[in-house]
Formats: sequence, C-alpha cells, structure tokens
Amino acid sequence: MWLLDVVEGKRMTVRSLKEKLGALSKNEPID
Repeated sequence: MWLLDVVEGKRMTVRSLKEKLGALSKNEPID
C-alpha cells in the first residue's frame, strides 16, 4: 500500500516539475 503512495507521489512531483519547466520555457524561451 505504501508503495502505491510512493508511486503516486513521484508522479505528482514529476508533473509539477514538468509544469515548472513548461512555465519557464514559455516565459524565457531558450534558443
């Protein structure tokens, strides 16, 4: 059961990281 929580937690952190990266790339496009 705890393993499922860990997987969900990783999934959420990955999602938030992708959102942060997306926002950064939108605000400051890297050529």
